[in-house]
Amino acid sequence: MYRAFLRGRILANRSSGKWRELLKILTTIGVASGTISAEPDYPAAWVVRLDEPPDGFTGADAFELLEDAKLGGVRLLLEYPIQANAATFKYAPETTPASPPNTSTATGYGSLTLTTGGAYGSVRASDPAR
Repeated sequence: MYRAFLRGRILANRSSGKWRELLKILTTIGVASGTISAEPDYPAAWVVRLDEPPDGFTGADAFELLEDAKLGGVRLLLEYPIQANAATFKYAPETTPASPPNTSTATGYGSLTLTTGGAYGSVRASDPAR
């Protein structure tokens, strides 16, 4: 990982701030090119999004390289998840509107059968405060 980061540092030092060069830096340090998207935020900014968290280094490390590689006067915003998409919370296991709730205890609501020891409280028929 150190050598890949060193190669990324060399590319950042030689960069003229073009998007292809920033993309090359990210792929050199190990970010899969299919998980990177970017859009210009005019007048002088880039929003770079990673679909998966950086592997083997922190997002701050990637931001430092990109910050040094971009042109002066251009703002850079790097957005990335802190854990892999497979381990994040999901409302449903599928993207179809009719799919049932995600009952995985690791990534969803958990058991929907209330077998976790809890119970609903009863509703009182009359309120003595009235």
